[in-house]
Amino acid sequence: EAPVPALAAAALPAVASTPIPVPSKTPSPESVMAARAKELLEEGHALLKAKNTGDAVKAYRAVVRDFDGFADGHYWLATALAFEGEDGSACKEFKRYLDIAPSGSLAESARQNIAECE
Repeated sequence: EAPVPALAAAALPAVASTPIPVPSKTPSPESVMAARAKELLEEGHALLKAKNTGDAVKAYRAVVRDFDGFADGHYWLATALAFEGEDGSACKEFKRYLDIAPSGSLAESARQNIAECE
């Protein structure tokens, strides 16, 4: 067996004592929920883009049912409801978006839509 050079031998104890992080095999519940919410939101977007507003409403409803605090779900549900002609329900969802995210990226648009509700 070849001798270990002195410099390498001196580094071995430090290397051996440094813990190696073990990645979690189970994702956190929060990350699983966020991924599922995003998946449902993207499904709704695809349906809305295809002008399948009825099914888009269902997808967005699933988002807000399962992830009520996810503001974008409420915004997009409101948008799909407006396309369906359900203005009262749409206004309620735009307001819910603002309750959750008053400074969110879609807040100004939500406010403009709410102004048309009244």
